[in-house]
Amino acid sequence: MVVGVAVILAEDCKNRNRLIIPILGVIVPNMGMKGEDMTGLGEVLFSKTQRQLLGLLFGNPDRSFFLNEIVRLAEVGIGGVSRELDRLSKAGLLTVTKVGNQKHYQANPKSPIFGELRGIVLKTFHPAPHMSMSGNPDVLYN
Repeated sequence: MVVGVAVILAEDCKNRNRLIIPILGVIVPNMGMKGEDMTGLGEVLFSKTQRQLLGLLFGNPDRSFFLNEIVRLAEVGIGGVSRELDRLSKAGLLTVTKVGNQKHYQANPKSPIFGELRGIVLKTFHPAPHMSMSGNPDVLYN
């Protein structure tokens, strides 16, 4: 990585040749996970995708979300979101309702661990309100 360039005169003063010598910096690699501090309980128990999905769905149990909306709000890839939604719905933690040609996903309040999982989400993930489609902040979390 070239940080800057220094122009100095060469030893040969007769020709006044200029040498361009790069000023090099030291690159210190960060071998840890980018942008994440793995110290919280939620980070230890759940992957990023799982935390985002559980935080969104169990933080807003009265609302259903369609796939592209979940991807946009959770800020994770569609492949991981699809896999996790399938796993959570097969486990009975989510209900899936077809509305037109879209599937809507919602936390299943009839799940035997709904209360405990919602408590974990609220205590460890610190869900924040999302913006509505109109741009006005709507508090989605209870």
